[in-house]
Amino acid sequence: VTEDEIYQVYLEQVEKDKNLFENNVKHFEFYSHYRGSDIWFTPKGYRRFIRILLPVEQGLLDNYFNALHLGEDASKQRQLVIDSVAAQLDLINIQARDGQTFADAIKQHSIDPYEGNNTLDTGYPIHRESTIYSSDIINVAFAQNMEAPGAISLPAVTKEGVSVLYYVADKDGGPVELNEQMKASISSYLALQKRNSLIEDWMREYPLKIEKVVSNLQ
Repeated sequence: VTEDEIYQVYLEQVEKDKNLFENNVKHFEFYSHYRGSDIWFTPKGYRRFIRILLPVEQGLLDNYFNALHLGEDASKQRQLVIDSVAAQLDLINIQARDGQTFADAIKQHSIDPYEGNNTLDTGYPIHRESTIYSSDIINVAFAQNMEAPGAISLPAVTKEGVSVLYYVADKDGGPVELNEQMKASISSYLALQKRNSLIEDWMREYPLKIEKVVSNLQ
């Protein structure tokens, strides 16, 4: 398998993913998040965040989300949820002056169960059209006070508790850079293709010999 062959397959897959996902964030997140598919093209418009997730009394969360479900004005219930963690929010705003101190505050305050994603090097990718996050998360992630990396969000209320986001960076859109892992995957794919092709050619070339061996075994 040659480097040129590997690169040609990479370009073909990038073009295929671009056609599928460039203007369809919903499909991109379905395949990348729910199905865990390898996707080699990322839509533009994603931002990376880390977050502090604060625990909230379950009864307060239930009251808020029940009101939302019933189509009622839930602003009072939402404010009660935020007020319940006001002291921690004040402390976070004092402590978290930049990315590193926010990361330190995560260790002190957060109960995030997905902490493997919650680092400055990775972070949560969020898009204005994301479907895998709550509307409250998206609203605070793209609020007016979040114009540039380094901004800290207003609190967002989710079923897990109250989240505060730190805007780490914009996530590059476009083709995913070809790396060694991708090259190895393509190389294995091409080697298997070539092996199967050789077997098919051999079977076409020697059909009578195979048939004769089989008949002798009967």
